[in-house]
Amino acid sequence: METLLSVRDLKIHFHTPAGVVKALDGLSFDVRNGETLGVIGESGCGKTAACLSVMRLIPEPPGRYEGGALLFEGRDIRAMRDVELRSFRGGGVSMIFQEPMTALNPVLTVGRQIAEGIALHHRGSSRAEARSRTLEWLDRVGFRHPERAAASYPFTLSGGMRQRALIAMALATGPKLLIADEPAASLDMTTRTQILRLIRDLKQDAGLSCLCVSHDPEAMRGFADRILVMYAGHPCETGPAEELLAQPLHPYTRGLMEAAFSGIRGLGPRGTGEGRLPVIPGHTPSPQDMTGGCPFHPRCPLAEEPCRRDFPPRCEAGKDREVWCWRSFRSCPSDLRCPRSEVPVTPPLRAQGLRGQVSWGLGPPEPPVYDVLFEFLAVEKQFFLPGDFFGKAGDVVRAVDGVSLRIRRGSTLAVLGESGCGKTTLGRIAAKLLEPSAGVLLFDGRDITRVRGKEERRFRRRTQIVFQDPFSSLDPRLTVYDIIGEGLRNYRMVKNRRELRDRVVFVAEKCGLSADQCVLYPHQFSGGQRQRIAIARALAAEPEFIVCDEAVSALDVSVRAQIVNLLKDLQEEMNLTYLFMTHDLPIAEFMSRETAVMYRGRIVEKGPSGIVFHRPQHPYTRTLLGADPPSVLQSGPPPARQGCCYASRCPRSGPECLAEAPAFREAEPGHFISCFRARLY
Repeated sequence: METLLSVRDLKIHFHTPAGVVKALDGLSFDVRNGETLGVIGESGCGKTAACLSVMRLIPEPPGRYEGGALLFEGRDIRAMRDVELRSFRGGGVSMIFQEPMTALNPVLTVGRQIAEGIALHHRGSSRAEARSRTLEWLDRVGFRHPERAAASYPFTLSGGMRQRALIAMALATGPKLLIADEPAASLDMTTRTQILRLIRDLKQDAGLSCLCVSHDPEAMRGFADRILVMYAGHPCETGPAEELLAQPLHPYTRGLMEAAFSGIRGLGPRGTGEGRLPVIPGHTPSPQDMTGGCPFHPRCPLAEEPCRRDFPPRCEAGKDREVWCWRSFRSCPSDLRCPRSEVPVTPPLRAQGLRGQVSWGLGPPEPPVYDVLFEFLAVEKQFFLPGDFFGKAGDVVRAVDGVSLRIRRGSTLAVLGESGCGKTTLGRIAAKLLEPSAGVLLFDGRDITRVRGKEERRFRRRTQIVFQDPFSSLDPRLTVYDIIGEGLRNYRMVKNRRELRDRVVFVAEKCGLSADQCVLYPHQFSGGQRQRIAIARALAAEPEFIVCDEAVSALDVSVRAQIVNLLKDLQEEMNLTYLFMTHDLPIAEFMSRETAVMYRGRIVEKGPSGIVFHRPQHPYTRTLLGADPPSVLQSGPPPARQGCCYASRCPRSGPECLAEAPAFREAEPGHFISCFRARLY
């Protein structure tokens, strides 16, 4: 196949007051016509910088192209003038950005933003043709009501729906090369499968090439033709996808594969919330702190003297297979063995060695008492959409529709469901960021539904939330130090600046951030690092109850494992209670003792995690877990209330499902199902 994109010895450095940051330092790769190249690696390894460099979106200054070549169809991208770049961006190369809320214009409707790109790159098309093409692409990426989606503003859509709109915007211009920077990181499992399948089908039908960035190696299985593994701005390993995933040669690639969550089964009893995830020891080094030698050697269990002294040369390890490792260079490839690394034990909660020996002031943790800490009683939340110009009333969206749940003290309740099912709304109600339209909220036995003043302040001190989109939830004008310390100052939890500094540094380090990074601003971090800042901010206030809204969806597999282990350690030491909303099924099974499955604002199945995950009864739960084939994706407002909310998609629905909503019944002790037809399983 002919080469579409060629990157040769690319070096991109950022000149900052703290020094020179070598984001890319000698990166080379090719993307061939009709091929999908997957790029995997931890946050901060340079994946996004490589994508932005192809689009010529690196800000200059502080960024600077120090060397290398960027060729697209033989043309030098760096030599393109502004007129050529406008045609190149969208017509030649289009990009799906990692954070849809910051990539979409909040004051324009989704349809107008998509049509704008179509009109720019298809100048002969009329307004009607641009609108028709917009609706076609919204339908193809999974919106059931494209007209309603086109008229919506980005902030009215869920995180997954915003990502679908961004994917439609990138594909609608008809590019030759699609750059996808974590295109499915915020999508649920069924939507992720359809989106990746859509991109794969487009590649085959229209000869579309794809450069896909991901922190999850498993996402590339069956999707990418070849894989490039990056670390600290350097290549580690490249080769055919199936071969590389089946037999990784570089120790870093092996560590990533061990940390992938397909390997968590068997680490602990299923559905008990026990066990630990394997992690790669240490953290990705700061680019300005890089020394000589292999950049991975401080974390590598096989490091030797040559690894510390010189950068490893490229070693051909087979057909179309290359690896940069001294071990493989010496004995390539059969003798390269990377033993399973020991999972490091998270240090105790009390900080030792800090100036003044900072203590959290909680004393030894009490034994967990599994009484109810938080309870939803028939909670509802309705949103009223605006009417039209002629006075017709808008639709009523029941984002949460009669939810009743109990969360035991010191335990984790996982809430599963597709994007738009109401998980985020339920979490915001629990944190009292939204008022319920009906129902009662009980916290520690007290009604907090309508509390105000000092009572509400005390509740907010005991409850924190970690949002799905870290960038939009962090103040861009504050440093990491100010962001983490804001709660400590607000609730007067420190006596002086010295204690504040020590506590902020301690919490930051617990979440994988260094003390030097506390003086930086959110825009200076990668997406995964920003999520660590958000988690550190929530933990700093020493809460009892934490709402985690897709708290680890933006993290790479190694950092995700570290954060999940951290959350479990903190839960054990501080007797924390979690409401854990996620569409990541392995994470939910690993974290939780109890699980609730949500669909269109309603709970359709709930019970102990071991039973829900391994003996699911509701048809929707079985679809989520892969026991049944996926059906059409959901979007738009829920159907009429009189029937089962899943009846329109259920392959086993009957007349009774359309006539009335099924009540909960207990299939097993503690296992409840809302379904007339569950007995068929």
